[in-house]
Amino acid sequence: MIITKESGKSSRLLYGVLASNENSAEWELLSLCPLLSATSSTGQEVQSHAVKLLNAWFASINFCMPNSKNPALVCYVSMSRLRLPIRK
Repeated sequence: MIITKESGKSSRLLYGVLASNENSAEWELLSLCPLLSATSSTGQEVQSHAVKLLNAWFASINFCMPNSKNPALVCYVSMSRLRLPIRK
């Protein structure tokens, strides 16, 4: 499973888990989306998806940065791609 997320406060913790080769007995990913009304956005976020993994570990974390030479892409933030193997 590959998860792409904005780089932020949690990135340092995730790199620590990867470096120590730590297994997480239970790991939960919550996805949020903006709460929209009929006419406009309310500024609140609600949970849209949840993924719960048991005995999860990170195989790799790749840092991705948009092409800052292209003016159209300057507004995008840096991202991290987390790769979690799925065990059957």
